[in-house]
Amino acid sequence: MEKTDSLSTKTDSLILSTAYEAPAFVVPGLIPVGLTILAGKPKSGKSLMAMDLANTCVNGGTFLGRFDLHEADVLYLALEDTELRIQTRLNRLAEDAAGTGRLHFATECCRLDQGFFSDLESWLRQKPAVKLMIVDTFNRVRRSKRRGSTPYEKDYNEINELKKFADDHKIAILVVHHLRKSEAKDLMDMIAGSIGITAAADAVLILQKERGSDQATFFATGRDIGDFEIGLALNQANLTWEVAVPSEQLTNERAEVLAILQAANAPMKLGEIAAAVDKKRNNVHKLLAGLIVAGKVRKAGYGSYEAVKDEVKNETEGGESGESSSIAA
Repeated sequence: MEKTDSLSTKTDSLILSTAYEAPAFVVPGLIPVGLTILAGKPKSGKSLMAMDLANTCVNGGTFLGRFDLHEADVLYLALEDTELRIQTRLNRLAEDAAGTGRLHFATECCRLDQGFFSDLESWLRQKPAVKLMIVDTFNRVRRSKRRGSTPYEKDYNEINELKKFADDHKIAILVVHHLRKSEAKDLMDMIAGSIGITAAADAVLILQKERGSDQATFFATGRDIGDFEIGLALNQANLTWEVAVPSEQLTNERAEVLAILQAANAPMKLGEIAAAVDKKRNNVHKLLAGLIVAGKVRKAGYGSYEAVKDEVKNETEGGESGESSSIAA
């Protein structure tokens, strides 16, 4: 390393010969350790997506039907929700009356300039297994007095404060934020506030949904992820977003679950189905939700499911390929 009184430098040779650690992710290929923004219009389903992410993270499983997660504890600052609404969503997401004890919620917290970081520092010392924190929404924690002389500086400073905290503690912070009402050619220009908000972030996720529709477009970009855009569909059975056109793997997994229920010819508990197909309960619950929407499975009671009788004959005649192609997202 070359060093003067004012500047330290490294040569290209030294950088090329150094073995650096690859960027760390909480959601591989989507949400890195650091600061990620999830933006969408009000009532577009971005909080449902954040809740599904949190639930999938503590249970392990697949997020959006595409991203495989390792289990980790989560802190969710649900600052625009009530505990009753949280309970209702959790019941729809997992149908696990006991929960995991690893997903932590707060419906109130201090703002960034009123004790937010000191409170969080103290709390995380007692919960070292937490790897993901969700702030829903950004406006609820913003400084009462913004630092900086321009809107860009004020926005950048606040996001950068959160990013620095995430980097220092090696966790991922997902900040839920809003899109503007007006359209723009560049999706990034649709995020409320100045470009200082996105400039400081490691990754930006945008959920675009028309009011009244269950279809959405999901766009992702970031420093260590490639830009991509996928279509999503909201599954009303369990309030989760998943890929609009299921992959062959996803349809095959649903077919496997359906076959187990058809062979049983009787209601089965979620845990029994999960054991029979050797998959995580959280993943099986999502597969069942897709089958319910498709009309092939129905709930026989709390936590139990059965194949729809009228579908059994059709599935037998149609064969595996016909079944796979007919299951909706």
